[in-house]
Amino acid sequence: MKTIYIIRHGKSAHDNIYVSDHNRALLPKGEERTRLIAEYIKKNNFPCQLIISSSAVRALHTARIITTAFPPLDYEIVVEPRLYNASASEYLDILLELDDAISQVAIVGHNPHITDFANNFLSEKLEKMLTSAVVCIEINADKWSEIPISPYDKKFIITFKML
Repeated sequence: MKTIYIIRHGKSAHDNIYVSDHNRALLPKGEERTRLIAEYIKKNNFPCQLIISSSAVRALHTARIITTAFPPLDYEIVVEPRLYNASASEYLDILLELDDAISQVAIVGHNPHITDFANNFLSEKLEKMLTSAVVCIEINADKWSEIPISPYDKKFIITFKML
């Protein structure tokens, strides 16, 4: 069984023309909302072995907050620069490269493509993932290479508005 936590980064500032998109930070509101999500994950004891994040500042900050939700990890967050502008198919390509010994992974990225990626696994499509939202998918596969052809189920969708 493989589990994917598909996570959109937290709310960030758009109003500083002197900061590049890649370097935008989370707003305090984004930190707070992401902490609410992390508390939900922790309270429900959802396991995770690896967190992969876009290299953008707001995604990395989100990933660092999310790490507090999972049991202690024996590695750093994996920074994947391809996630910054990745298409839905590139999100899948990144997962297909994972070691099969990893069963649960969180992937932190950006709209619109993280929504497109999540919608590949959802019968009721999302218009867009809210900031800090998580879509959790369980896939009946032993190898990451099998996920495109394996049955899957939505385990949960959680947003800060639900908490």
